[in-house]
Amino acid sequence: MKTLLVLSLVLCGFITTFAQEKVIQKSEFDGIVKNVMEIFKSRPFRITSTSEIHVNGKPQENRASKTVIEVNKNNRRFVNERTSSEKTSKREYIQIGEKAYLREDSGEWKETNIIDPNQTGSLKIVSEQIEYKLIGTEALNNQVVNVYLKTSNSKKIDSANNDQEILSVESVKYWIDKDGSLLKRETNRENKVGALTIHFHAVSKFEYDQNIQISPPK
Repeated sequence: MKTLLVLSLVLCGFITTFAQEKVIQKSEFDGIVKNVMEIFKSRPFRITSTSEIHVNGKPQENRASKTVIEVNKNNRRFVNERTSSEKTSKREYIQIGEKAYLREDSGEWKETNIIDPNQTGSLKIVSEQIEYKLIGTEALNNQVVNVYLKTSNSKKIDSANNDQEILSVESVKYWIDKDGSLLKRETNRENKVGALTIHFHAVSKFEYDQNIQISPPK
């Protein structure tokens, strides 16, 4: 009797979890992303990211951390740190209005050209299949948030590397609060490039703070 009761509880829990998950349309997901972007434009934010890259057949694993602080599109700061088996490097960038500054490792700050964070790379998508889901809700930052999942299978061409073909499988989870603010994002990607398989994992956390300010380097 006790076994049947336990089995019944487990089954009920599974059904409840499964019932929360549902496929949503692209238009609904696009609306959620649009709202996230509007919030980015309306208040200062900080993004803290960590990532790992591993290539099958190679012992080393590359790790990176990145911090993005943005007051508005003309006032932002990036800090990138990369660690491999060979070395650790750091790159910092500050933009304030029409002026931009760059520093490599512990070198001196130098004025530089403004970097467009939205610039596209050399990859061209040839074919792509995408599915969007609302997974359910989770507790995060002392509140209940919606969790969405975007999965994709795609074929890309890298024009910067002799039109090399890349087969990519990617899943991205988004934690979004009741106001539509993105609080967390987790990305898992597997790229097949010729005989190589490249695994990528990243977690980004988002903070919103009206008191964020960016100062020029000293």
